[in-house]
Amino acid sequence: MLTRFLECPHGQESEWLLEQLIHEHAAPIVERIVAYKVRGGPGEDVRGDVLADLIARLRELKDSDAGEIIRDFRAYAAVAAYNGCNEYYRRCFPQRYRLENRLRYLLSSHPRLALWVSPDGECLCGEKSSRGNEQSQGEAAQLVETILHEHGAPMPFDELVDRVAHHWGVSDWAQPGGSDRAHETASVETKLMQRDGLRLLWREISRLPLAQRISLLLNLREEGGGAALTLLPLTGVATVGEIAATLEMPEAELAEMWHGLPVDDLRIAARLSLNRQQVISLRRSARERLKRKVA
Repeated sequence: MLTRFLECPHGQESEWLLEQLIHEHAAPIVERIVAYKVRGGPGEDVRGDVLADLIARLRELKDSDAGEIIRDFRAYAAVAAYNGCNEYYRRCFPQRYRLENRLRYLLSSHPRLALWVSPDGECLCGEKSSRGNEQSQGEAAQLVETILHEHGAPMPFDELVDRVAHHWGVSDWAQPGGSDRAHETASVETKLMQRDGLRLLWREISRLPLAQRISLLLNLREEGGGAALTLLPLTGVATVGEIAATLEMPEAELAEMWHGLPVDDLRIAARLSLNRQQVISLRRSARERLKRKVA
């Protein structure tokens, strides 16, 4: 399916293949890994970030003449999920993130300790049975050896990090993932693609007057010029049915328009019985209202 997507010309079939790759093959893997690594509400944001990033990477790969080669898409999605979780912890829990990296290095380089991935994808650590004569070096190695020896069996790596962090008093207060206030002048389209404000913006968009909703959403573009509206179902923010309801049009009508998005201003003007400049003014008013809500 990945090969078909990459070789397929841009159009309806290409978008359908992309949706299948994300929904059927990537999303279950990403959801399982993120649920294990990031518990609670932030996990949903991490999951959405990872899927949005995968969509962007696949589109870039499709348009690239000499890009990276993906030989195992499920493994590729798994790596993306782990990287997304690591980025979340690096940003929000910097002390724990540094501790994890320190322990990973220790376990991979120590003669009697090991770090590996189990068949079900869990990261485990424990003692190497084939080595036992070298002397331990350093306080960290002694502490890890003691914990693993007392445990008596392979231990999930996250549990080891928890125990070492507790022993050394390492902790973090979760820090904000990023400051949207520094980018308040950015376009509404750019903010819509940033996961932290995605659901808030969608809720506020649904409260706009109908003409503003239509002028904004049907013309909504990614920074590269593609249709930003098509990302909402893929990232779980809104279904096609919910988008159609927000636009107050039949879902079948939106489905026919889907692969022709974004819609140009002249077509939107004809739909609203307005002129092009009035459509532009409606969209500008919508952006200004949304910026005030975001601020």
